[in-house]
Amino acid sequence: MEADDETSMYCITCGHEIHSRTAVKHMEKCFIKYEAQASFGSRHRTRIDGQSMFCDYYNPVNGTYCKRLRVMCPEHFKDPKVSDTDVCGCPLVRNVFEPTGEFCRAPKKSCLKHYQWEKLRRAEIDMERVRQWLRLDELVEQERNIRLAMASRAGVLGLMLHSTYNHEVMERITKANENGKLKEGS
Repeated sequence: MEADDETSMYCITCGHEIHSRTAVKHMEKCFIKYEAQASFGSRHRTRIDGQSMFCDYYNPVNGTYCKRLRVMCPEHFKDPKVSDTDVCGCPLVRNVFEPTGEFCRAPKKSCLKHYQWEKLRRAEIDMERVRQWLRLDELVEQERNIRLAMASRAGVLGLMLHSTYNHEVMERITKANENGKLKEGS
């Protein structure tokens, strides 16, 4: 027996005492249980071309669509069953971020070191896609504002509505009017 098989800790979610060997699985299940109690909804369905990243399950009780990432939604999408022949396959790294080019060959059912790594990696990818969509939306809005400003830049309507005042011309007109009034009055 290894020394870490004997140690125990407390779950940060529920506070129960758990063995360190099964801590990751227990904490994941606890998180899912508490996450299911929170609602992440919108009255509008996601309209992005291609595969939907969001759950979009319709809840008829409150009339909303679930807005969790599809891969992370514990309520509406269940993880596929792991067979006895499945291999973990997690890319191995050295010094936290250096890929070694090798993969974990342990059976998926017994590999606690890389528990649900595929799900987390997929969520990272989907979040990056969401960030890119938001940035693209921001850029499209900027482009629209610039095009609108360019279209109204040198138009006649803009010149007519613009309140510029040429003091020199107005001074001459005023003097001409005064001279005209003086001649009429004499």
